[in-house]
Amino acid sequence: LLTHMPYVVPFDTRASLFRALVSMDHAEIQSAASSSLFHGGYSRGISAKVRRSHMLEDGLVAYGKLHGADFKQDFYIQFYDDFGMREWGVDGGGLFKEFVVSIVREAFNPSNQVFWETADHLLYPNASSSARQSHSLNLYNFLGRLVGKSLYSNILIDAQFALFFLSKVLGHQSQFDDLKSLDKEIYDGLVSLKRYENDVESDFGLTFAVSSLQPNTSSVVTIDLIPGGSDINVTRDNRFRYIELMCNHKLNVELSPQTRAFRQGLYEMIPQRWLRLFADPHELQMLISGKSAEIDVNDMEANTVYGNEYNRNHPVIEMFWNVVRNRLTSAERRKLVQFITSCERPPLMGFSELRPSIQIVPDHAANTSRLPTASTCVNQLRLPVYTAEDVMYQKLRRAILSGAGFDLS
Repeated sequence: LLTHMPYVVPFDTRASLFRALVSMDHAEIQSAASSSLFHGGYSRGISAKVRRSHMLEDGLVAYGKLHGADFKQDFYIQFYDDFGMREWGVDGGGLFKEFVVSIVREAFNPSNQVFWETADHLLYPNASSSARQSHSLNLYNFLGRLVGKSLYSNILIDAQFALFFLSKVLGHQSQFDDLKSLDKEIYDGLVSLKRYENDVESDFGLTFAVSSLQPNTSSVVTIDLIPGGSDINVTRDNRFRYIELMCNHKLNVELSPQTRAFRQGLYEMIPQRWLRLFADPHELQMLISGKSAEIDVNDMEANTVYGNEYNRNHPVIEMFWNVVRNRLTSAERRKLVQFITSCERPPLMGFSELRPSIQIVPDHAANTSRLPTASTCVNQLRLPVYTAEDVMYQKLRRAILSGAGFDLS
């Protein structure tokens, strides 16, 4: 029932079921790993040395050849700087989160040309022919596994995908209206062609070919939609065939290999039958990056822990929550959550689901003129012992809006 009619059950209930399925699967993986260790097999977890300046490259080398259950094992990251010096710290899960967040930031940055973005700044795979080469498809498969690993590990990532892409990831057939979210200009042009009542051939001047300017280049590529298409004019009689072919080319021919590779990687981590709990691409997006909703300050406060002399009744902490609740705007509260956790959206089931919990500790090394800092790998906010609320408000706001004070541990 859930896989065929998921909407009859509230989303939160399905999300809880999904997390339960993941937990059971992870327990089985860990049990198998423990048994292997007991019988002289490999140790639990897989370690990797990663240079911060080559995060995606080193991650692909370390984990790119792992598939299935091996990719579900715990990953332990050792960070190295550009001089080959290992950074201090033992990975208890936080460094892996930082690894994932950093790779996502790099791989899904449109300037790196692995993913492009729509006019609405939503992500979809690079549609050029180079992205359909084997080495590129291996990368898309790895990124699919990594997004699946994020879902499996309950790590929200800050990547907003185009709905037509997520629909294809879920295994749905592309529809004409999907083209609207990919390229509204082409979509509107095809709608106009479909409805046109006058001389299509002379007024539109189209042939059964498509020409496109490759992003960040000056080269134009022309591809026939049918054999000899460049010499076949689009007319009133054949325009619907042209619309069908153009839509298929943009949504399938250009994107299917990349999408298929990404989807296969994702399914290695999250079986398709589990994803069928979320048949709507909007829901899959929420699963990946959290709900686009107001920050529930009461929930956030109730699930925050404190370190050293800080506690819920400490004057600095009382001042902090008053600033968050009454002085920060909704957008600034989201920036605060992003500053601490790396993702501005709250967890699907509330802050009680966040692992580790948000922690606020005093920063004795900084005087009250310094900005707060954060370690997103462990969801920790280091808050100087401010004595005036106005000062705290100004410093906190500056830190979260500029990204200043960001720190890794």
